[in-house]
Amino acid sequence: MRTILFFFSVCVSFVLQAQHLIYQPIDSVKVELLLHKAIQDPPVNRSLFFGEQFLGTPYVAQTLEIDGDKNLIVNTRQLDCTTFVENVLALVMTAAREEVYFSDFCKSLTQLRYRDGVRQGYVSRLHYFSDWIANNQKKGLVKDLSAELSPDRRLLTLNFMSTHASNYPFLKGDSLQLAALKKIEQHWVDYSMPYLSLSTLRKPEVQKQIKDGDIIALVCTIKGLDLSHVGLAKWVDGKLHLLNASMLHEKVVVDSITLCDYVAKRSSIIGVRVIRILSN
Repeated sequence: MRTILFFFSVCVSFVLQAQHLIYQPIDSVKVELLLHKAIQDPPVNRSLFFGEQFLGTPYVAQTLEIDGDKNLIVNTRQLDCTTFVENVLALVMTAAREEVYFSDFCKSLTQLRYRDGVRQGYVSRLHYFSDWIANNQKKGLVKDLSAELSPDRRLLTLNFMSTHASNYPFLKGDSLQLAALKKIEQHWVDYSMPYLSLSTLRKPEVQKQIKDGDIIALVCTIKGLDLSHVGLAKWVDGKLHLLNASMLHEKVVVDSITLCDYVAKRSSIIGVRVIRILSN
């Protein structure tokens, strides 16, 4: 069975290369095996199931910073915090439609990674996670629960990328790209962002509203930036933890400390946002 799937994936790879896709055959094999498994034996919680399949996968930053989004990049072998969540959500979306092919997964990944599901170069990618949340909520893929769970708000302006353009290879020296990005950032001036402060997150009545597999986005104090890390909620022995692609541990892990302790230990983190995957 694995041999058949591998052969099929290689054939699909050849076809999809003409559709602006960068990946390795092992990526398509893994995706199709996971989709078949999830459809043949449906898990109680898709996002948690798929998230746990990546445990131990190496953490590697900036795997998408290759060609300015001229191509869709699929990499299940190396993950940062955002690509971990995106791969999981794309698998959830594809399995919910009972589709099993790598090409189906790629359509899901394109839909959630890019503004309005259309890949049109580097700036079309949803770089700021607040933008990612809002656009994918508009598509009906996720729901931001933060305002329902907490009265906390943080007023901020998203401009970190434009004010640090030299740190981004596809913005540095490209005045057109930079201008396009600044136009997007204008929608996020004096943004009143809903979130759960640490004191709110510690409340048992709030925590019980958070389910396994919910997306947890960590709110930071870095000027011009909204969120600095994302993962998935996981309950362990009655306590809430974070399943994430961890820079500290250099791989995908379930952090041994609770989510509250995770936030408390980091001076630049002041709370979280809670995002529910609707096709879970």
